[in-house]
Order: sequence, then C-alpha cells, then structure tokens
Amino acid sequence: MKTCIDGITYQGMMNIGIRPTVSNSNQRVIEVHLFDFNSDIYGETVTISLCHRLRGEKTFSGIEELTKQLKKDEVDSRRHFASL
Repeated sequence: MKTCIDGITYQGMMNIGIRPTVSNSNQRVIEVHLFDFNSDIYGETVTISLCHRLRGEKTFSGIEELTKQLKKDEVDSRRHFASL
C-alpha cells in the first residue's frame, strides 16, 4: 500500500483483520506500517491506496512466528514496489 501524508507518498504494508495471534477480540482493526518512516502522525489525515494483496490473515503459534512472517511480508512488499 501507499500512504500520502502532507503531499509525500510512502510505501508500506497494512493489515485489516482481527489479529488472532495477539487478540481474542473479534473486533476488526487496521494496522499500517510505513517503510523507512519514523514520525508521530497521530491525529494527521492520511490517504491510503491499496496496491497489492500479500496473503490472508492467519493465526500463528506465537509472537516469534508472527514476527518472522512480518519480516518476510516486508521483503515481499519491498520487492513488489521495486518491480513497478
């Protein structure tokens, strides 16, 4: 996904789901991770454009397995953007 903040576009990845590995709630949430970005943007207006679906949501055996998958997802996402 791409996110526009104050006219600048950033690449990243996003999860829309219930986060079954870390939560027992069935409440759907949106989590966005922007690559190479480190600013406080809480309260800011952002525009998100979906570009490519990596995979469906799944339950992992624990945080370690989830973290490992997220690192792989980031590699796959960056590879996707590099191929454009």
